[in-house]
Amino acid sequence: MNEPVISVNQNQMVLLKVMLGLIMFGIALKLDIKEFKRLIKAPKPIMIGLLGQLVLLPALTLLLVHLLSLPAAIALGLFVVASCPGGNMSNLLTDLADGDLEYSVSMTSLSSFFGPLTIPFNILFWSSLYAPTKSLVSSISLDTTAMYLDVFVTLGVPLLIGMILNAKLPSLMMKIAPVIGKISVIILVIFIIGAAKKYWAFFDSSYQLMMPLTMGHNFLAMLMGYVLAFSLTKKQQKTLTFEVGMQNSGIGLAIILQYFTADPMTTIVCCWWAVIHMTNGLIVIGFWNLPKYFSNSKFFLKRT
Repeated sequence: MNEPVISVNQNQMVLLKVMLGLIMFGIALKLDIKEFKRLIKAPKPIMIGLLGQLVLLPALTLLLVHLLSLPAAIALGLFVVASCPGGNMSNLLTDLADGDLEYSVSMTSLSSFFGPLTIPFNILFWSSLYAPTKSLVSSISLDTTAMYLDVFVTLGVPLLIGMILNAKLPSLMMKIAPVIGKISVIILVIFIIGAAKKYWAFFDSSYQLMMPLTMGHNFLAMLMGYVLAFSLTKKQQKTLTFEVGMQNSGIGLAIILQYFTADPMTTIVCCWWAVIHMTNGLIVIGFWNLPKYFSNSKFFLKRT
């Protein structure tokens, strides 16, 4: 097999895994047992959210790659992204959209909690249902046991440590949680900017396909989340829009760079997605605010 065009050295991979560990550690510090008890008493919103994020989003992705007959490497990138849990961006956008922030944090925490098992399972299962990606993954001779173990060590162990420390030292953990979150986000942004700069030629040559593809995939994911939550409150509907639509692309990037570097387009898909989902989220919030804007404009005209 040819040497991968896009790759990272050992030090860069360690840095990326440390960043992901910090993200998971920070998520663990947000886990509130009282909140979980409240959700257990009224589990409908959480069950709908997990169904959308863990099952229906990968299924939607499978339908999309079949309809568009996408190349294996690009389809694999979409499967990886769709298999990742929600990220901190969903919490931020939920807050900006005046959604249910507690519901958002709970969804992100729960999907991340199940992530060490669901991420590798979803990637391998859903990619096996599309012949080109099934062939691509088979050609890699992937050690699935090692993949499960690596994902658990990278994501599961920091999550468990954070949960234990949060239970033992809640006051201290409450103070350091914001700092941990900011540090991990800064490292992720630096890593993505560095990757974009190093491999700009791939971004420049692929934007005509990647921009509409990732934008369309993300908009469909958010629309599905919005429709799924039709029986919930308006705030929860806004929240689920972002929880289904905003995936932790940092986790996806780490998995791709660890296991799926045979074709650079798999990495490029994930990098494009990281940028596009933030842009799309702001567009959706702007759309929701249009009635308020026009209402204020009419009020202003009447007064003048």
